[in-house]
Amino acid sequence: MKQFIVMQNGKTKISIPITDIKEIVLKESITKVPNMPDYMVGVQNIRGEIINVIDIKKFLNIQDDVESKKIVICILEDKMIGLLTEEVSEIIKLETENLKDIKEMLDISDNNFYDKITTYNDEPIIIADIKKLKNTWSREVQ
Repeated sequence: MKQFIVMQNGKTKISIPITDIKEIVLKESITKVPNMPDYMVGVQNIRGEIINVIDIKKFLNIQDDVESKKIVICILEDKMIGLLTEEVSEIIKLETENLKDIKEMLDISDNNFYDKITTYNDEPIIIADIKKLKNTWSREVQ
């Protein structure tokens, strides 16, 4: 059994293993960085650390007018990255044997951000692989 946080963006629920999360903070003053992809909203100073902030809705092409107010700080090897999200709705526990490989169900590429899929309270939950997000983001900003 593993724990996951659930990020709510529009009607889409995306989960990340809690072991990949450092903390969840409120969005404050984000400084834009020129010549970056539109989903890279900028950087934010969080207790003296400059964190790159990615708008998860823009990255995943989720159409929604609700303002994103939370930043999920994820740990990526030697760096941290912030995911701007509407809401962190809950922390859930899932049996790992119930997680299905999303590539078996959907026609998506190997480097896609999505990793697994399952249901929780009769709703589909997408499990994201934060390392794949970093790989995609790193390629696009070089």
